[in-house]
Amino acid sequence: MCYHTRLFKESEDVDKKFSAIIKKLNKFNKTIHFNGYNFPETPVIANNNPREIDFFHWGLIPNWAKDDQI
Repeated sequence: MCYHTRLFKESEDVDKKFSAIIKKLNKFNKTIHFNGYNFPETPVIANNNPREIDFFHWGLIPNWAKDDQI
């Protein structure tokens, strides 16, 4: 889960399933595989706005990193 995810549904199906609107529809790309090592922008439903699907860079920041811009 941390480093590999997949998105195989169409945007309309995701909208209906989660009763949420995709904020940046042009960034929504159906793909078989996301590699987290590349820090892709991934669709996420955040707790602060559960009716909206936004895009965040996905990946882990190592504990030795001096800031999150790594």
